[in-house]
Amino acid sequence: MVDLYQVHWPNPQIPINETMRGMRHLVEEGLVRYVGVSNFSVAQMQAAQAALGDIPLVSNQIRYNLVERHLEQETVAWCRDNGVLVIAYRPLARFELGAASPVVESVAADVGRTPAQVLLNWAIGDGGVAAIPKTDRIERVDDLTAATRWRLTGRQRRQLEAGTG
Repeated sequence: MVDLYQVHWPNPQIPINETMRGMRHLVEEGLVRYVGVSNFSVAQMQAAQAALGDIPLVSNQIRYNLVERHLEQETVAWCRDNGVLVIAYRPLARFELGAASPVVESVAADVGRTPAQVLLNWAIGDGGVAAIPKTDRIERVDDLTAATRWRLTGRQRRQLEAGTG
């Protein structure tokens, strides 16, 4: 059984209700446990949920990070309000280790963490968001997972948001 099957992008050639009918069938047949989407707008998620009926839409994987917050007001808010997990891809944005902005570096120094940890903690800090950072180096795994063992303060979150737009 597949735990989470996500429709990667909405396909303008195939109606959402047709795609979700297929996803619903997979759940009903016991082949898929949960249905998610990726890069769907609020209207597209609403259409997907309507087509799924009583099968919940559980996730929307979107590009979301401290720099790219344009989906925050509508998409992220709707997901939080409706119990849909946001899965943030590219949560480190353009701030690769050692190339963070001065405000990220400052907050990282204040909390004794790396810039990557600060960025990941920001992404997951308000709840309802899981982050999937990319790494191809095993030595970064410990650094990235250490972003979950503490929380930025409200002041630090506001400082980051004001200084990196």
